[in-house]
Amino acid sequence: MRVVFTADAHFCVNKSFNENAVPAGHPGRDSSYLQGAVAYANGYTGAQRADAFVDVGDRVYIQSCRDKGLGNGAWADAQNQLLFSEVLDELDPCIKTGFVDGNHDGAFSHGFNQSLLGERHMLGSHIIEGDDVRIVSWGAHVRPKRYEDGYKASDSDLDWLGQQLFSDDPRPVVLVAHLPLDNLVEHFDARDSFHSGQHVHHWFYANGKEIKDMILRSSKVPLVLNGHMHSPYTHLEQNADFTRGRDSLVSQTQFVRLPSLSERRTAGVFSVLDVRDDGMNLSMRSVFDKRMKIPVASIKIGQENRPLYDGRISVPAFV
Repeated sequence: MRVVFTADAHFCVNKSFNENAVPAGHPGRDSSYLQGAVAYANGYTGAQRADAFVDVGDRVYIQSCRDKGLGNGAWADAQNQLLFSEVLDELDPCIKTGFVDGNHDGAFSHGFNQSLLGERHMLGSHIIEGDDVRIVSWGAHVRPKRYEDGYKASDSDLDWLGQQLFSDDPRPVVLVAHLPLDNLVEHFDARDSFHSGQHVHHWFYANGKEIKDMILRSSKVPLVLNGHMHSPYTHLEQNADFTRGRDSLVSQTQFVRLPSLSERRTAGVFSVLDVRDDGMNLSMRSVFDKRMKIPVASIKIGQENRPLYDGRISVPAFV
């Protein structure tokens, strides 16, 4: 099974809205980034055709609709989501598609966003079934009443996640969410990043420890993927059963923050997950013929679950 992931596209190609809302030269103004990921998924570049295409949120850029109230900002949000969906409609009909909302997609309700994306594309908490794996996308809370309050997963969100992580299904779970689920709050220093000055719970769930404990207790999740942070990062943790000397489906969980499709440092970079009988491999691909340094992760399912490679490589271009 092959799955293509995009993150934080911040699509803003509609220029009829006040361009002061989008910095000049912002990569989200260039639809070729998303088109390149779609072409790769379709196998147009000579690659194997993907079985699924998953976007992990922040499809659009406009934030001013939240700051200035509904009106032109919200109109631009809707237009950009429609244009985003039109690019995704070029995907081969055999490719399953799934999406979760990010905080930048939160100007409208889940239902309205679903209507913009179209019925073909699953949005929110859903599952893409594979022979050897379940891709579980968790559309947990990304719409705080006050932006500065940050995020907290609701009881219903946690109940749904628990049902997937502790089900009787023997297949491993690849868990997908917009916000990081590694809960590395203690390692987060806003002063050293472009997130300077923001409240830490804008970047992590306030009940992130509970969420992370659920993941590790399930001993069923070899890989967790998220967007939101824009910069790629990997972190490995032992699962609860393994640390207690018990048998488990997987012994470790690899938490991976995916690169932003539109961040200047990683513009045009998307992620590809290949699942085999004996494990899975996550790699990064670029739509441009340029050399970049970003980390990749390879994950093997089973007691030997460990990062096969956890370093820095040049992103291979496919065009």
